[in-house]
Amino acid sequence: MSTLTLNSNTRTAANTQSAGFFSTVSSFFKRIGNAYEMSEAARKEAYLAEAADLYDLEYRIRQLDRETVQSAAWMKGY
Repeated sequence: MSTLTLNSNTRTAANTQSAGFFSTVSSFFKRIGNAYEMSEAARKEAYLAEAADLYDLEYRIRQLDRETVQSAAWMKGY
């Protein structure tokens, strides 16, 4: 009985360590994704802020929308 208890405790500790490791890796990638999204949003806002007039602003908005659709189609394989 003591060997079963020792083995189950060892497995529990290993599972806890691996869960902690994967949690750390997961949170790292989430932070990277959030930083990318924030930088991408800042880039788009700066691009739109450079518009000279309303016509230019609307053109830039349409251009960003087209860019988003094209990248989504590329990711789907179309």
